[in-house]
Amino acid sequence: MPEPKEIMELMSSPAYLDGTHPQHKKVQKQVQKHFDDKYKHHDVMTPDEIEDLNRGDGQPEPKQTVYVWRSGQGDNTCEDCATLDGKVFKDKKDIPKLPVHPNCKCTVEEVDTGEVDRKPASQQERKDKIPTPTPEQKEQPTLTPEQVKVKDKALLADMLPILERHEGTVAHGYACTRGYITIGRGIRIRNKANFLELDLYKKDGTPASPAEIAAEYERLLKRKDKAATPDNEARPFNRPARFYDDENALLLRPEEIERTEKDATVMHLASAKRKFERHGVDFNNLPKQVKKVILDMDYNMGGNFTAKSWPNFFAAVKDGRWEDAANNTRSSQISEDRNDWRRNTILEIVR
Repeated sequence: MPEPKEIMELMSSPAYLDGTHPQHKKVQKQVQKHFDDKYKHHDVMTPDEIEDLNRGDGQPEPKQTVYVWRSGQGDNTCEDCATLDGKVFKDKKDIPKLPVHPNCKCTVEEVDTGEVDRKPASQQERKDKIPTPTPEQKEQPTLTPEQVKVKDKALLADMLPILERHEGTVAHGYACTRGYITIGRGIRIRNKANFLELDLYKKDGTPASPAEIAAEYERLLKRKDKAATPDNEARPFNRPARFYDDENALLLRPEEIERTEKDATVMHLASAKRKFERHGVDFNNLPKQVKKVILDMDYNMGGNFTAKSWPNFFAAVKDGRWEDAANNTRSSQISEDRNDWRRNTILEIVR
């Protein structure tokens, strides 16, 4: 399994882009596994496996226990949690660590296999809500996997410098206006374990130890509490990044800043594709300008960028109403320069 920093190189290699390359299937599986491992486990039970366990010969069977992931399924449920809802795990060691992120409402329920539905209601309801593609969308040409990879590679190459400009670069940790610990180019840190994975160093140039990194995370949390502005609902932690800097602040190495931005961009591209696919939109066939803006919005908002939170934008994209889409990209959480970029980029289609 390649390290995260190798993923972008793999995706740019002939073995990944050329479907006739002898190593193509192997490399393709490596890349896919890197992004799926968080949720896909070898011991996750399929509905057929559950049915086999429930099927008996009329004799009493010992009860077999499994673990079912339950997401909050509220208006603000993030993409990661919604994807896990209803998954069944045979072994506790295969369950992702809780909480997934700050304010996570997910739980894991221990149940007998006979009580596990073949299709959890929450999953089935979400499936039933996927809009049917319009005739115009059905007529769009289907791209080959190789064509999709080439387009994705070009999109990522275009967006890295744009995201760098929009997010800025902050080598030390800080809390964004929503209160999430952040570092580098807008990289959200989910928890202390996530923070400990970073290659941080002290201002004298020496590497930081795990204990020092853990202490820095706690320092940032305490500093965040002092930055709270509860009367400002839109920006409850409205302090600049420099508020979190001091002589003892740990820094992210330049190469780590580059790596984390690339990894996050690839992850958000996959996230954006899933969201629009569930809305009946083939992301791969959208105009490049629209894909750029969608990726920028997903990178910036993550789990808060959903069809439920942005219904007018999702509907306009689905219908191909580009002017309406452009006029529904504005966010109070970002600069006017970034808002103008989003709008004008989509309007390039109709000008």
